[in-house]
Amino acid sequence: MTQIHPAHAEAAETAGAPTSPAPPEPSSRSGTSSPPTMSERAPLTGYRRGFDVAYAWLSGVFLLAILAQTFLAGLGAFHRHGTPGVGFGPHEDLGNALGIAACVLLVLALVARPSWRVVVCALVLAVLTEVAQHGLAQFGKDNQWIGAVHALDGMFILLLAAGLAVASIRRMRRIPGPR
Repeated sequence: MTQIHPAHAEAAETAGAPTSPAPPEPSSRSGTSSPPTMSERAPLTGYRRGFDVAYAWLSGVFLLAILAQTFLAGLGAFHRHGTPGVGFGPHEDLGNALGIAACVLLVLALVARPSWRVVVCALVLAVLTEVAQHGLAQFGKDNQWIGAVHALDGMFILLLAAGLAVASIRRMRRIPGPR
């Protein structure tokens, strides 16, 4: 037995016409306000694709620089005072460059707009790298607990950078480039 959509049944009864079957129920995606998944979106084209490719490259370089930053932190931590060595100087210099790079990643994500998730994660990365790290490093010189949070924040940055780099590589593999 076919089900009749209530609006169709009422109209058919008043017109004296035979009733028609109800339209199919909407699928889980149609009729909802949720955004389409990455596989359902049209691929980025034009300048947005170029910015997304730049974002993918910079996110990979950023991840490698975070690993170098961790090495430089260890180098500075185990430097003996009074002996020739590098101390925390290179760690601080690379940290300044990473803060700028995180802000550039945010701008690239805002222009490319691959997804709202990428933009939000790039914003969080920029705030953690440029704002939180500098503040925690400055106040950590006087308080070891704040200095420890500086290191923990660095690990959050490493994890977030790894997630963004892997996601951008996956996105680049899914979207065919110009031939």
